Amino acid sequence: MNNQQILTGLGVLVLAVAGVWYSQSVSSTSAPAPSDMSVKEPRTHVLSLVERVLDPNIVTVSQGDQVIIKVMSDENGEFHISGYEIENEVMIGKELSFSFVADKAGRYNFELHPKAEGVAVEYDTKTTKDASAAVEEDIVVGAFVVNPR
Repeated sequence: MNNQQILTGLGVLVLAVAGVWYSQSVSSTSAPAPSDMSVKEPRTHVLSLVERVLDPNIVTVSQGDQVIIKVMSDENGEFHISGYEIENEVMIGKELSFSFVADKAGRYNFELHPKAEGVAVEYDTKTTKDASAAVEEDIVVGAFVVNPR
């Protein structure tokens, strides 16, 4: 072999290696395939409702998050997230657990609608009625904050 053939062979080899290197670098900097993207795990928030005080009283998430809310209450009633219109019954000593997607950005109230079964309520008309017929109270006990993405 003469020097010209050796130089030509080396040139071809260098170009081949450079081509492989370039194709590898381009594919590694491109956007990941959808199957490579990580799926966010649900965010669980454990709340305690004692004497109509929610702890913690503010839950903050990001829009699009899958949210799990767990509530223990010392009072029977309904736990409500206004604006999302999610209403669930809470019972003394039983954990309430529910999940949803936080798809609307904003600040929403956590409310308690107490249920006072078997208790008589006095109305302005001086008539006595069962408390289950009474209009539910909206007691704001905390806030649900959904930050936009």
